[in-house]
Amino acid sequence: MTARDALATLVVAALLVPPPAAFATEPETTALKPQSPWFVDWNPTTCTLGRSFGSEQEPVALRFERAEPRDGFQMVFVGQWLQRVKAGTPLELRFGTYPAEDVRYSSGLGKATDDVPVVFVSSPGIVEPALEEEEDEAWRVNPGPRVTPEMEAAADSVTLATPDHALLLETGPLDKAFAALRKCTDDLVSQWGLDPAVQAKLQRRPIPKVSPSRWIGPQDYPLKALRKGEQAILIFRLLIDAEGEPTGCEILRAYAGFDEFSKSTCAHIRTRARFEPALDANGQAVPSYYVNTVRFAIP
Repeated sequence: MTARDALATLVVAALLVPPPAAFATEPETTALKPQSPWFVDWNPTTCTLGRSFGSEQEPVALRFERAEPRDGFQMVFVGQWLQRVKAGTPLELRFGTYPAEDVRYSSGLGKATDDVPVVFVSSPGIVEPALEEEEDEAWRVNPGPRVTPEMEAAADSVTLATPDHALLLETGPLDKAFAALRKCTDDLVSQWGLDPAVQAKLQRRPIPKVSPSRWIGPQDYPLKALRKGEQAILIFRLLIDAEGEPTGCEILRAYAGFDEFSKSTCAHIRTRARFEPALDANGQAVPSYYVNTVRFAIP
């Protein structure tokens, strides 16, 4: 095993959340009311739903980011309160009264440009436990939505908690805000040259012929970044033709300090990724897309 192999681990997968693990005692809770209305920010690669909470002096920003029409999302928390979250700290995420998710292994820490703490969390969305266990495999075969507007309306807060401290954001019912986010992701699909109505009714999404974990390996970790201890989370999108061949790759969002992560990732994936093509409602092979996440992590 090389030194690079020993130092670097990399996962290519939709980030899965382990089973919930309840804290032994109730953490001290800070509850914050909204400071601003919801907004949706559209750009050619991702859609962002955001809102600010707390006071002007100590605000906390919450962002939901989606790169495709799907129940899950990347969540971004920004604010000084987040300095309580340390690397390796047990971390739970809860929507309203739904069961808490253990997100310690699907989260990351960072800093905003003004040195304000940031916590990134990859979540399957407001998913009931029975659905969450099958979320990844079921999505590959049947891409239909499983989170209903009624479930979103029942989720009226977002809580991020460590064993000692909890941040409760009083979002109010999330159904209308998420409806605006879905409209945005449908527009994204149109921008990629695909029909959102066809994609929403697929019998089957593109299925990788080999595990995505084989597309990128420890040997692909950018050496300069590895030496500096830099880590990264990259969300990428492949366009897949009716033969199952990738015809395009784009980095949709990069949580990274080095451009080398983005420059090399698409080149490796386009060379190595092959698919069983998507099937439309009539069972015919059609062009589609595939979105996933690469996480460059040093243990």
